[in-house]
Amino acid sequence: MDLFPCDFFCHSKKRTCAIISCNFFEIHDIIDPVSKEAVFVDDKTFELMEKMYNEFGIFKKDMTEFRNETNKRFDTIDGHIMRIENEHGKKLDALFDGYRQTYEKLQEHDKRFDDVETKLDNLSIQVNGHESKLKVLGGGRNK
Repeated sequence: MDLFPCDFFCHSKKRTCAIISCNFFEIHDIIDPVSKEAVFVDDKTFELMEKMYNEFGIFKKDMTEFRNETNKRFDTIDGHIMRIENEHGKKLDALFDGYRQTYEKLQEHDKRFDDVETKLDNLSIQVNGHESKLKVLGGGRNK
């Protein structure tokens, strides 16, 4: 009787698998290391377990590849985001600087306009005062 380690279910924490071969038939058993008892499994169940393990291995490999590809995509996206933030951040700073300069210039022009308006009001008052004086002076000469 030969004892071969099982390829599909090697050294699980709960159970260890082995194939026991005889001259006339082959018996698959699962040995429970805690109780040291062999639980016999028929060929169909054993094949199903082997198929499930193989599919799980393929699934695990596919998930690992998917995770790696996803991480690469996220790294690429992070790079694009950083580039966009840098490029557009500079452009936005320039736009805000231009807006600030325009606003400051507008405030300066408003102040100058207010000063000119005040001076014009003062000159209007003076002209009205001079016209009144001229009328008074002119009225005295005509008589």
